[in-house]
Amino acid sequence: MSGKKVIHPSEGHFGERLALLRQKAGFSQREFARVAGSSPRMIAYYETRAALPLGHVLSSLANALGLSVDELVGNRPAKSTKRSPQLSPRLLRRLSLVEQLPLKDKRELFSIIDMYLSKNHLSDAQR
Repeated sequence: MSGKKVIHPSEGHFGERLALLRQKAGFSQREFARVAGSSPRMIAYYETRAALPLGHVLSSLANALGLSVDELVGNRPAKSTKRSPQLSPRLLRRLSLVEQLPLKDKRELFSIIDMYLSKNHLSDAQR
């Protein structure tokens, strides 16, 4: 195979498709980069390029969007940018702030969260 990268003609170039799918999923470039294991700068780069990134990058981007690589590159229509296996950007932002707390504060916060989760679980069981 030659070193050429394939460009799918159907929906603009790859970068435009990636940006659209990212936005539909509700990610900022920064949030998407964190979930995809990349940097915001690289996401911006991919979104301006017509050529496809390397395979392992495509796989990471697709996983972050909850899509197959075929859906990401346009070989198959994207069913949806389902983020169910992923955490919401708001929650990710908050969790990254929690990670910066001192251990004592984290334990207190987790205790409160556990209390609410336990309370919710009990109320669901009673219905």
